[in-house]
Amino acid sequence: MSSKEYFGWIKYFEKRPYGWRDDHRSAIIAQTTYQGTKPLRIKDLFPSLKMMENSNKDNEIKLQEGLSQLKAIAKKNNISFLDDNNVSTKQLAKKEKNNDK
Repeated sequence: MSSKEYFGWIKYFEKRPYGWRDDHRSAIIAQTTYQGTKPLRIKDLFPSLKMMENSNKDNEIKLQEGLSQLKAIAKKNNISFLDDNNVSTKQLAKKEKNNDK
């Protein structure tokens, strides 16, 4: 096994820990049958689900940072297609369709 493949597997198991599907299934059953007075903390019961949640949060942070960098580059180059005030892609497609007629 090459080192690239080895590190790829490490990354895979960080995002999807071994046994997470079984833990997820058990968590759903526990939530539906739980009759206690306090809310059931699934992430404390199943560490694999907590690892997946943390991985998802890390990915969301990376996506936000990347998007903010792209917006900064676009703003620097006076490109305005990333602004929220612009026309949606559906409206642009409709305009192109009307121009083709």
